[in-house]
Amino acid sequence: MGRNDQELFDKIQSCGEELKFPSPDFDYVSNEAKDFIRGLLVKDEANRPTACELLDHPWMTKAAQWKDEIDAAASENNSKSSVFKKLFRRFGKK
Repeated sequence: MGRNDQELFDKIQSCGEELKFPSPDFDYVSNEAKDFIRGLLVKDEANRPTACELLDHPWMTKAAQWKDEIDAAASENNSKSSVFKKLFRRFGKK
């Protein structure tokens, strides 16, 4: 979020430098999920995980174990944001 387009652009450009997960939106998001997100946002291509590496990430491995539950959540509600929210919370803090 930014107060204007320039501030938002600046934050996007520096997102990997000080990526924050503000409360309460990320209170129940697991550290593994946050680590996965950080991997997606690495600006330097040479240091960014490949798609194959991300598929082997612990968070993705756990998500694969819960595929049926995730699919059921998607069927219940067509809202993609709702599915992602359920997915992140499913693997949230215990």
